[in-house]
Amino acid sequence: MNINLIGAGVVNSLKPFCRKHVIESLEESEFALLNTIMILFLLLGYIIYSKKSIKKICFKYYNLTWMQICAITALSLITVIGSMLKLSFYKQNNPTFRNEMIVKGITSAIIIFIGIIFYNEAYTWKTFLGIGMISLGLYLL
Repeated sequence: MNINLIGAGVVNSLKPFCRKHVIESLEESEFALLNTIMILFLLLGYIIYSKKSIKKICFKYYNLTWMQICAITALSLITVIGSMLKLSFYKQNNPTFRNEMIVKGITSAIIIFIGIIFYNEAYTWKTFLGIGMISLGLYLL
């Protein structure tokens, strides 16, 4: 397994606990705006640190096709809608760890079904057993 995936998993597991302390004081839209501003500053800092040329980055953006622009717009829209739905869920239901497990469990099952229905991906009986285990775990929560 790639060490970067393990690191990303560890870092992402801290997000619910950090989010919990801020979401109690802010509305969902206020939290999302503040989070976006912080991400912007961190990414700009990373770009400056890695000595990437802003001019080259803008040139690459300028050469995107219309389909790529539509795809990034759709991805951004999905991210915003999903984030706002999750934030409102987290605001209403306070136990952090349980919320994260519910959202990730449901998301995993949905992704598998989308792969089967729209992309004709082949899954074994183990996959469906996994979906059943996710469902059972969510029920027990």
